[in-house]
Amino acid sequence: MQIVEFFLGCLIWLPITVWVISLVQWMIAGETDVITGIPGIFVALGMGAVAITTNEMHLRAGLFVAVLLMVCMYPSVRQAMIGRELKAIDLDALKSSYQALEAKPDNAVAKLALAKKAYALGYLASAIGIAEEALNQLPKGVFEGDAKMVKRWKEYAQRDPRAATPPPCPKCGQTNPASFTHCGRCGSAFLLERSKLRFGPSAQGRKLLSAWIAMVAALVGVPAASGLPPALAIVTIIALVALVIAVLVYAFRSGEATA
Repeated sequence: MQIVEFFLGCLIWLPITVWVISLVQWMIAGETDVITGIPGIFVALGMGAVAITTNEMHLRAGLFVAVLLMVCMYPSVRQAMIGRELKAIDLDALKSSYQALEAKPDNAVAKLALAKKAYALGYLASAIGIAEEALNQLPKGVFEGDAKMVKRWKEYAQRDPRAATPPPCPKCGQTNPASFTHCGRCGSAFLLERSKLRFGPSAQGRKLLSAWIAMVAALVGVPAASGLPPALAIVTIIALVALVIAVLVYAFRSGEATA
């Protein structure tokens, strides 16, 4: 029986090893940040160490569930990374459109290109407002296809009332008219700044990793702490809860502001 338990404890190290190597690769590639990646590595290694040494069945059960969640999360994390890479292409194009517009503010073609990228990144109201202003400065016959495109955008906006409101500026909180490319209060390229927060390196991976760390703390950390002397157990559990809250707040603070 002990041999079987030891074998199962060692078996847990296979997904843990894959997870740790993946975290290192993601940090090197900038797909997740060090502040989230390093704790994720330590949590995974700690799980493996506890799996081999513990004799507590409730801890083994918690570790099994945590490792199972880790294995199940891996495809989702990879998919999120791939999605971020695709959005990063639109983000680079949006940045180029802003640069062209800042070099020549009356460049209606650059403004129309900016509107298309704003739509691709989910800013429907701004895309409509910016595109309409650009089309008013361009020959209607030449850009008839773009006019039809904006008409379709308006139909989408009618189905979703939330899409009728432009996003607020992430720097000052100002909600600008839909046709604005720059914030009327602070002058920032607010669509670009919001997109960096939403789709920049590490945003999606940070959220998923932080959620996983929080689940591990709940499934493994709290049960493990309950076996300590009462006073130490209370302090440890409070510290774990505080850590989980801090990690989740750090991970999702940008997501809430930019959704």
